[in-house]
Formats: sequence, C-alpha cells, structure tokens
Amino acid sequence: MDGAHGRRGRRQPVDPRAVEILREIPRAHRLYLAGRFEVHAKRADRQCADLAASMDPRIITSYPNLYLDGNGGTFAWHRFGDQEHTARELVNRLVRRRPGALRPAGLRPRLEVDNPPTLHKVIRYDGFDVLEYAARDGHQTRYHDYDREVVTVDHLYRVVLRDAPFSVEVRAGTGPKRDSLLEVLQRNLGAQFGQDVPCLLRGIPAVDPLQQALQARFIGVSFRTRGGGAKSMSIKADEANDMTQVRRYTDELALGSDEITREYEYRTVHALDGYVESATFEITLSNGSLRVGARSSEVAIENLRRNVIALFPPPQ
Repeated sequence: MDGAHGRRGRRQPVDPRAVEILREIPRAHRLYLAGRFEVHAKRADRQCADLAASMDPRIITSYPNLYLDGNGGTFAWHRFGDQEHTARELVNRLVRRRPGALRPAGLRPRLEVDNPPTLHKVIRYDGFDVLEYAARDGHQTRYHDYDREVVTVDHLYRVVLRDAPFSVEVRAGTGPKRDSLLEVLQRNLGAQFGQDVPCLLRGIPAVDPLQQALQARFIGVSFRTRGGGAKSMSIKADEANDMTQVRRYTDELALGSDEITREYEYRTVHALDGYVESATFEITLSNGSLRVGARSSEVAIENLRRNVIALFPPPQ
C-alpha cells in the first residue's frame, strides 16, 4: 500500500507525537486502522507505536482536531443569504486582528462571571473554521466538609462558519445562549449576516427526509405514554433492527402514546483513510432541537449539517 493512504515495507522511525495523536482518536477508529495496516498488538500504547511506524505521517498529522472534546450536545444551524465576503474571508479578517487565536493554546481571555462569551481560539479546517468562545457562566454543585457549595465554572462554546450556502452552526444548549453567540460573532467579524432561516426539524414529517438523505437507522425513541404505569418511557432498537421492527414501539403507537424524541444512527465515510464512522443524533420532535452524539467527528457533523441545510430554502 502506498501513496497518500499508507505504505508498507521497511518500518519507519516512530515519532512520539504521532503516537500521542493516534492515542487520542476513538478506539473504534484506531481498531479500523490496526486492521487496515495489519497491526496485531492489543495494548493501546504498542498498537499506536506500530501504527505510527506503518502509516504515512501526512495521514496522522490530519487527525488532531478531528474529534473535538465536548462535541456531543445541542447543535443549531442558521442559513443566511449570500454575503459580501466568504466565511473564510470574514474569519481571516478577525485573525489578522487577533493572530493569537490560531495558536493551539488560543487567546485564553480573562473571564468574568456572567459576561458575554469571548473569543478564545480559531480551529482551521480544510474549507471551514471553528471559532471557540469562552464564558464563565456555568455552575456546579459540590460538597466540602459536608457543606453544599455552588461554584462558577467556565464553558467553551463553538461556532462554525461555512459557505455554499452561507450558514452558521452554533453548538450551545439554549436559544438565548445561541442568540448571544450570534450577536458576539457578528460584532467580532464586523459583519451583519441579515435575515436567517433557523434549520429546525419539527415533527416526524420534517425529520423523515433527513433520515432518507442520510440513510439513517431509527434506533431510539422516548414516549409520553397513554397507557397505565410510567408517564414516559424510552425504547432502544438492537443492532439488527430498525425501531419500526420493535414490538414495544408498535404497541405504544397502537395505544396512542406520543413520541417526544427520536434517535438515529448514520454512517459517514472518511475520505482521509476510508474509515466508516457510525454517529448518532437525537431530535426533540416538538421544537426541532437536535443533539449530536458524543465523540462525533467533524466529518460526521459536516455530513449531518449538509443534509439538514439542504432541507431549508434561503431566506427571502
């Protein structure tokens, strides 16, 4: 095997940084690579060292930031009309003013309690940029010497700009927080995006086209029940079935129970190395709120985003 996807033959010297990078990718992805490059070691450290010696370094150096920490959570996409500048041009303008944002450590701004989110870092990918904002607006409860304490903690929020069509992806849990991030983003970029179309899939008829486009498997559901017993319940399909083949699901439908959320699994092929990733998303049917599964890669998220955006027309 040679070229951009790997090579066999004389064992290559092991780069410690390459070993570290390979340890950071999810186990399923690493096991795929081990099978592809005929690495038989079972221990993770030896497996990563053998992979680092077998793989093309250009592939390995593309893995950092492929799986960002904390990627699982609520995502929202906003489609805008055509802009005077491309997304990359807008971010470049920001980076010229704040060049430290491109450093791996970021800007590390000083945070104050409940102040608006502040730019921390720009993570650059081929074709799009992720802007990380920081805010001291989280709260955690802990106990010290049996006394209850509530402490304020920092949160990182991510905003992603993409073209064709121009859209903004906001990775934050609540509507007010998303609105705040959009306002801060436009102020930082010195641009007004104009009217947007929030890409919210409300109800099963709205979700069905996305399932078809992604060839996704319906794997989980939560109900507001109508029968006796618990007022709500969740059901999961096994690996062999779609939810529509699960008897408990069809029984609840027959009872007239209302679906609250649906969870789907979809697959994305990584052009970089051929890995087929299984990722999940969950939609609250009443309001279209969408949660991306934990440890989803940027490649899988882009696949999901592209198919969601395609379902919505540009703003008039």
